[in-house]
Parts: sequence; structure tokens; C-alpha cells
Amino acid sequence: MPWLSKREVARLERELNHALGRAEDAEKRLAEERARHDWQTLQLVSRVVTKHGGYGLEETKPEPPAPHPKGFTHEPTQEDLDVLNFYKVCATEHGLSEEDAIKKWEARMRGEELFIENPEM
Repeated sequence: MPWLSKREVARLERELNHALGRAEDAEKRLAEERARHDWQTLQLVSRVVTKHGGYGLEETKPEPPAPHPKGFTHEPTQEDLDVLNFYKVCATEHGLSEEDAIKKWEARMRGEELFIENPEM
């Protein structure tokens, strides 16, 4: 059984995070495409129903949700706020500023890759 070096494990973790990000992006694009096709189908059904004397359905396309002002992928949950507090505690334990911890947490909330250097390695 071969052993992996820390560098190889770090590389594999980066590749995994990158692949997961690509998968989430593809799922998001697929959901948007499905929503667009669902709306088009709804409009076609509405036209057929009104042509045969029924009441029509919604005619206006729904507005997409507004993006988060800070670019977050979602509104912070209690778990996200707990992670922020953990980052702050770790920063103070290692003599770093809380602003650095907040910046790293915000980058995490935007879905950016987060690299934390460990001076002990």
C-alpha cells in the first residue's frame, strides 16, 4: 500500500474541490435551463387552453432572484455563522486579525477556493 505525501494529498483535495465546484455550477445551469423550458411549456399550454375557451395561465416570466449583495451563494445559516465564529477563534489563537478571518469566511460564502497556509508544515 503506497503512502501519499502531504503535497499529493493537498493536490488531490484541490482537484476534488475544483471538480465539486464544476459539478455544482453544471447543476445550477441545468436547473436554470429546466426552469426556462418549463416556462415555455407553460406558455404553450396556456395558449392551447385559451384557444379552446379556457382561462389562460400566467403570462409574465418570473423574475430571477436578486443576487446577494456580497456575492454569497446563499443567505448565511446558523451553521455558516458558527463557521465564522470558528474562523475568528482560530485567527485569535494564531495571532491573526479577525478581519482576515472574516475575509476568508466571505470568500468561502462566495464559493471561492480557500487556501489556508500552515506555517508548521
